[in-house]
Amino acid sequence: MAKKPSKDYITNVQTFVRTATRHKGVELRDLQKDYSYMRKVALGRIERGAPAETVQLPTLKELRETAGGDFVVQFAKTSTQLAKWLQSPISTESGRREMAAQKAETLQGLGYESVTPVNVEHFNDFMDMWRRKYEKYEGTQRVLLFDSDEAAEIFDKLVEQGKIKGSSNKSRMSRAFNDYLRAHGMEDKIRKL
Repeated sequence: MAKKPSKDYITNVQTFVRTATRHKGVELRDLQKDYSYMRKVALGRIERGAPAETVQLPTLKELRETAGGDFVVQFAKTSTQLAKWLQSPISTESGRREMAAQKAETLQGLGYESVTPVNVEHFNDFMDMWRRKYEKYEGTQRVLLFDSDEAAEIFDKLVEQGKIKGSSNKSRMSRAFNDYLRAHGMEDKIRKL
């Protein structure tokens, strides 16, 4: 059985290829054992709820079949991608909780008091819903989104016209977010102020 590798995985493709081809104390099979171990750890984290859309987890056999003569290079790319994912906070529950707390704190600092670490991802969905609602179409049937400068300009014009009050927008957004949570059956995620 392979020994448990340290968390200092090789995260640079060139370094990985150099290490795998020079064989100075490190055999390719040792790197393959490390990859198998990292894959096992990643599968466990994904099973416990880590999002997996950003990481590839092919077996070594699958890598050999798809890479052909470029096995070492493809192995290096896949292995370094996996190592980076394992070292990122999104791969662990505690890391995701910490990221959610930081996002919620930032949004609360901007005036969105109803956002908490528990509902911050739902706030992202809520904002995406509004973004899609205000997409505009041009003649070539491409979708154009308002960029932040254009959105700020529109907001300023509406404030000047008296249609909205600059200070009331964030509390309205918080109320709309709470309505969104209620409409989607997530009343338990509403922050009690």
